[in-house]
Amino acid sequence: MGIFRRRKKTYEPDADGPRDDDLSMLSVDQARELGRIVREKLAVRGSEALVDHGVLRLAGGEQLGLHNLGVHASGLPYAEWPALVDQHLDLLMGHWQRQQAGEDGVIDPRHLLAKLRRVSDLPEAARREATVQPLPGVLALLAEDRPDLVMEFFDPSRVDVPDAWGLARDNLRALPLPEHQVVGDEPGGDIHVFISEDFFGASRLLVLPDLLARVGAHIPQAGALVAVPNRHLLLVHLVVGPPVVQALNWMVGVAAKEYPESPGPVSPDVFHLTPQLHAEQVTGQDPDGSTVVEVRGQLAAALEQLGLLGDESAD
Repeated sequence: MGIFRRRKKTYEPDADGPRDDDLSMLSVDQARELGRIVREKLAVRGSEALVDHGVLRLAGGEQLGLHNLGVHASGLPYAEWPALVDQHLDLLMGHWQRQQAGEDGVIDPRHLLAKLRRVSDLPEAARREATVQPLPGVLALLAEDRPDLVMEFFDPSRVDVPDAWGLARDNLRALPLPEHQVVGDEPGGDIHVFISEDFFGASRLLVLPDLLARVGAHIPQAGALVAVPNRHLLLVHLVVGPPVVQALNWMVGVAAKEYPESPGPVSPDVFHLTPQLHAEQVTGQDPDGSTVVEVRGQLAAALEQLGLLGDESAD
């Protein structure tokens, strides 16, 4: 008879299994376990919730996207997940309680900005109240950059500041210039890559002409291709010639990778912007999950204007 008892193996979700459809940074097993931990931690706090396509829906109507939490959890040992969830929920629920109690305080106009959010990630009330949609499927929300969090205002009427959107754009223009890289192998094929440490990198799309002017560029007559995979990243290609095809393919690849793998996802798609900043989506998702490019509408008009439509390079 053995002297020592065999220690029971501690459970740990399978990290190498099939990827979860909604939280692709995690396996199906990991995503299920993360949802279980979140629900248990909420129950301790007196709240009930269910997980629906990567979104936690609370009984009180609040919605909590699990993407950012999933990204952080994917980089930590499973044993540290409960503490991570506790920290995450403490911050968010404290914010919700202050909202309900009307204790959010006076908005500091110097810190009023805007955040881009994918429409499908927002509660129905926010979709109804939103007035600024810079890209198809992407809304802009007024937001205050506070020391402990970025406070998003689903209802813009709660922002008691004169010309709130004008002020938010002015404050975006006043932010430090993001890290700027130019990627491209041939003349006319440059992609401007703007990487921000703050949470408003993608939001600078709202003041794109001013941002480009700071790096000596402007939107040409044929427009620009843009992508905002996550809150820290903005990609811009100025459409001036045949390299638009290679630039588009590169942007599609980066957006597809950065959207699911980084905190603060915004959109996995690429869009065409006119000089007047009118946007049309040029990519979509096939049922098999691959990205497809649709040359139509204003992108087709831009390529025709450059004599590229019908050329082999634009297929």
